[in-house]
Amino acid sequence: MGGATWEIEWQGGPFAHEAADVVLRGIYGEGLAAHALHGLVREGRDPGEHYAHLVVLDVPVTLRALTPVGVREVLHRMAATAARLRR
Repeated sequence: MGGATWEIEWQGGPFAHEAADVVLRGIYGEGLAAHALHGLVREGRDPGEHYAHLVVLDVPVTLRALTPVGVREVLHRMAATAARLRR
């Protein structure tokens, strides 16, 4: 690994463990995502309260939500925005 890592951070989105779960579900499911990602992405070390970890192409990736609101809130906000745009 040579010390190379990725650290991905965001604000106002899902919790880190929720983001990691979406990626991992895609791998273990069926369809194009599973076919494309299988063997390239795997779970990393145990997640913490604010972090989740994946290993992508043998490079450790740390996911961190700085000010998470959760997937449900993100979807709620997206639906509200879409409804306003349709008016």
